[in-house]
Order: sequence, then C-alpha cells, then structure tokens
Amino acid sequence: KDFRIGLSHAIDRQQIIDVVHVGQGEAWQAAPRPESRFHHETLAKQYTEYDVDLANEYLDKTGWTERDDDGYRLGPDGERITIIMEIDQARTTYVDALELIKPMWDEVGIEMILKTMERSLWEERVRSSSLDFDASAHRFGGGSGDAVILDPRYYLPMNNGSSIYGKAWAFWYNGANPDVAEEPPAEIKRAFELYDQIKATSDDDEQLALMTEILDIAADQFYAIGTVLEPDAFGVVTNRMRN
Repeated sequence: KDFRIGLSHAIDRQQIIDVVHVGQGEAWQAAPRPESRFHHETLAKQYTEYDVDLANEYLDKTGWTERDDDGYRLGPDGERITIIMEIDQARTTYVDALELIKPMWDEVGIEMILKTMERSLWEERVRSSSLDFDASAHRFGGGSGDAVILDPRYYLPMNNGSSIYGKAWAFWYNGANPDVAEEPPAEIKRAFELYDQIKATSDDDEQLALMTEILDIAADQFYAIGTVLEPDAFGVVTNRMRN
C-alpha cells in the first residue's frame, strides 16, 4: 500500500488534465463521481496531491531505498524495480497519460516500460485467467447512478476480467480458475459479504449503507491508482436534426 501511495503522490495530475484532457476534469482516484449518492470524499481525493518529497517518503517506507547508477530503486531481489505497463494501443488517451507519468515515476526511482499491443492481445494478456502481467490502465464507467453498484470493479475485486488489481481474489469469489484463485484476507472477504447483501436487497437506503462500507474498505485498501475525473460529455443539441 505504501508503494501505491508513493506512486500516486508522484503523479502530476494537473499536467495530465492540461495536456491530455485539454484542461477539463480534476484530480481524482477510482471513486464515485461527486454528483453520485455514493460519493465518497476520502476515496476520491486521497493521495492525489502532487508531492515528490512525500512520494519518496512513502516509497522509502517499503525499505527499497538503494538505487542503481541510473537512480532507479532496487527491489528485494537486488534488481531495478520495473513496472511493465501493458496497454491497448488504440486507447490513445491512456497511452498519452502514461507517457506523461513515466518521467514522473522516473523521478522517484521507479521505471515504467510502456508496452502497447493490439486489443485482442491485451484482452488475452490482462483480462484472461493469466496473472502474468504487472499493470495496465483503463477507463471506469461505474462512477454514477446505479452503475456504482452494478459495476463496482475498482471498489472491490469482484470481476474476473475487469478487477485486474486482485484477479486471484476475484477468481476465489466467483469460484473460477481454482489453479490461480487465492483466498483473500478478512477485509476483502468482508467487502464480498457486503456486496452479496447489496445484491439481495432492493432497498435504496440499505444499498447506500452497504456500499458506503465497501467504499470505506476500498479507501483503506487503496487497490488502484486513479488520475482524472473526466467532465461530462460534450454534445451538439438542435431541434432541426432528423433521422
């Protein structure tokens, strides 16, 4: 967790907003949107401050303080810590953002290698039963309305293909891929129990209370690093258009 927090503080989200999102949006983690009844301020804004010194402080907590001649941190095996970021080449927004993040992580001693690929290969590499990849990036649509509880992929690892930060736990939850499934710790099991209760009730107030507890756990675990809350979509509106 300290490693993820460190990497999060090392990201200058305003630069991503200015360059990639043409000045639109705000710094945000993987959390429900502010207009959502499920909005969770802590999860949304924690660790979004760009602070290189603070990033180094958290990364130092991991104990990986030694660096090679190029300034990259050495991991427990004595080798350079390198994250291979596998990404669908057609998702140019993600590629552009990651190109900006790469030198930001260089500054705190973490090497990112950006590996782009065709979409079908990315699906096979990242969304299949394989756990043989380091990291990836994706857009998240479960931030408003009932999508928060219908698609909570980044709030708890419940989806075999989309909760890519905890796939072995997702397999355990769904009774899938027993060869690689892994029983999660108690906090994650609690989130699964709460989600099962959400699926069993149609009471809005009860769903809100249960989902809030899941978001509390997500904030504590800090599963995934978010970047930018995208603005509402643009559109041209006229009553003169037909068909």
